[in-house]
Amino acid sequence: MLYKRCSKCSASAKEKDANFCSNCGQRFEENHCSNEECENNKINLDKNDCYCFKCGKKTTYFIKGYSQVQTDLPF
Repeated sequence: MLYKRCSKCSASAKEKDANFCSNCGQRFEENHCSNEECENNKINLDKNDCYCFKCGKKTTYFIKGYSQVQTDLPF
């Protein structure tokens, strides 16, 4: 799911085209690749993505602390 996460309260969007958080009213930000030269800089990545799957650079959510690297993977 490519839903957005609220930068104020961390709630997830209820719909993918939501513009505002239904919990606190904050305008949603989208998660993008932080590399301005990467094609993923213009598309909305998954809310849990910490690194871009095309170039390996950090995502905007990871830089802002909205997403965290998963350390409890089953492999």
